[in-house]
Amino acid sequence: MVGRYTGKIAMEDREDVLTFERQVEQLAENYFQLTRHRTEGFVCPITLEEVSLDRVCAGHILNDALGLASRKKVPQFKDIDHYYGRTIEPELIDFLNFPAAGTADRLKKHKRFFITLDGKRYEAFSAGPEAGKCFPKVDIIDSDGKVIDERYIRPAQIAPGHHSDVESEFFLTVHNFALIGALIKSAYLAMFKMVGYRYGLHDAVGATVRRALAGFYSQRATAADARKYFSEFEGALLVSLGGALDQIPDTLQGGWMLMHYAEGNARTGLLFASSCLFRVNSITLIVTIPAYSRDGYSLDAISYYRKLLADRTLEHSIHLTQFKDETFEISQKPLEMQYLSEAQTNG
Repeated sequence: MVGRYTGKIAMEDREDVLTFERQVEQLAENYFQLTRHRTEGFVCPITLEEVSLDRVCAGHILNDALGLASRKKVPQFKDIDHYYGRTIEPELIDFLNFPAAGTADRLKKHKRFFITLDGKRYEAFSAGPEAGKCFPKVDIIDSDGKVIDERYIRPAQIAPGHHSDVESEFFLTVHNFALIGALIKSAYLAMFKMVGYRYGLHDAVGATVRRALAGFYSQRATAADARKYFSEFEGALLVSLGGALDQIPDTLQGGWMLMHYAEGNARTGLLFASSCLFRVNSITLIVTIPAYSRDGYSLDAISYYRKLLADRTLEHSIHLTQFKDETFEISQKPLEMQYLSEAQTNG
């Protein structure tokens, strides 16, 4: 899958040169080279089912509702693109956009939150005018004095007047495996953009990712069901807390990734995982998916991948890699990376 693979159809940053139709044609040729089967329509990279061309869209690798993020696209089966867009991707959007959202946007998303006045904590909630019979109504104003929302306060004893710099607490509930599933899909499509069908079709470990994504769609699962399909990828998502990874373009903008090797380095070891880097709202997400490049060692690669997700401090060799000119250029010098434990990040 990775290593020094070169392929004719990799669509690096050529949307400005290649039309969407041409990209679909190139993918059809890539599929033919791998399978010797000529198709008339488009083969979905997730289900591997052929669909008519009128059911193909230019799907965003990262949902375009995310704030500051790449808008790179890849040909995709409309039904799957839309299904993920209305099931688990909304939770990812809310989660990643929340820190960058202004007060007005947060208020639109949350029907209730908590405020602290004079050392006491009160619930603020939305309701109709009838609530005013039992609870005091407060106007929420911005820095310009404009009313941006109104809420009712429970319990009811607060002093009238203007209160400034009020501490507020918003609670956002998301399904952890919905976030993981949405980003695993983005990583899978990023690989599809670079190497075509090879990762999900002929790569034994890539097929494990594809099957999880296809199963979620084919069985019409919901965000609450995401654990069933993506539990094997628990631990695949990390957030960079500064350092070199935040200083380089991400996978979609510059082709930069991480390659993970066991039993040696990039020259001598066993490739077992690759990590896509996604820059969203000025933070870098590291999404790790299984990979391998040595025939006959797919089971070993999967074993190491599972060990890594269970323990990110697993001793192995990590190499910065750039997909450039249809080739993965792998740095021979390993990176030095430190992982914070859950206790450290929460403390």
